[in-house]
Amino acid sequence: MLFLSYATEDSEVAVAVADWLSEHVQDDVYLWRTGQPIPTINATEERISQAHGYVALLSPDFPAAPLCRRERELAMSREQDPACGFPAHGSPTWP
Repeated sequence: MLFLSYATEDSEVAVAVADWLSEHVQDDVYLWRTGQPIPTINATEERISQAHGYVALLSPDFPAAPLCRRERELAMSREQDPACGFPAHGSPTWP
C-alpha cells in the first residue's frame, strides 16, 4: 500500500493521482477522502507503518496543513528506521 498525503484543497487532484498510481504501480493507495471522518493520529500512524511507501502531493497548501505536516513527520521518522526499508523519497513521473 502507498500512503498519499495531500492538502484538502487538492482533493480532486489527489483522487486522480491515487487512481493513476493504483493503475501504474500495481499497489493499493490509501488516501483520506473528503467527507470521511478525519483519522486520528494513531490511525494515521498505523496506516503509514503498514505502507510500502509515502507519496506527498506537494502544493502551496500542503505546508500550511497541520495534518500534512504530521503525516510527513511520521513518514520521515519511519524512513530513519533502517529496519523498515521504507522509501519516503523519489519522484516518479506522471504524464
